[in-house]
Amino acid sequence: MNLLTINIYSSLLSGLFMLGIGLFVFIRKPKQKLNFIFLFFCISVATWLLCSFMMYKSRNDTEAIFWDRMVYVGVVFIPILMYHFGLIFTNSELKNKKKLYWGYFFSFLFFILSRTNYFVDDLYKYNWGLHTQAKFFHHLFLVFFFVYVFLFLYEIYKFFKITDKKKIIEIKQVKYLFISFIIMN
Repeated sequence: MNLLTINIYSSLLSGLFMLGIGLFVFIRKPKQKLNFIFLFFCISVATWLLCSFMMYKSRNDTEAIFWDRMVYVGVVFIPILMYHFGLIFTNSELKNKKKLYWGYFFSFLFFILSRTNYFVDDLYKYNWGLHTQAKFFHHLFLVFFFVYVFLFLYEIYKFFKITDKKKIIEIKQVKYLFISFIIMN
């Protein structure tokens, strides 16, 4: 099995796993806002992975560009959903309302821009697969992405620092959350 085949099918399996874990968590307590945001986060990551699978399976350049643009239907929402999840988890959503609103605004803006040639266009072809060429607005999106991932990690870190060390379960939850999102990124 070559590297391209592994890459193709790992995207498919990972995408299906993300959908499954998102639904599993949501179904257990569907009225909890944290579970709702986590479900949408998982859907965003699954969209990225499943569309990547389709992109790798594309038969021509036009189809590959279409599927890579579809990747961004999920990717542009990952940082804000991650941040929103962190705010709910740390009970700091109200204190960070403006950053949250701006994050959703920019996510929707990048969603619209991702449909254009000013975001991605043309293809780079590698031995492991292919990818579209990032354009001007994609570079701005990366800045947005890293800012909101940093804000998420910072909120989790602050919460960890102020959490009473006697609350063993909460400390473990924060550690696992922090580690899982570091690994994902």
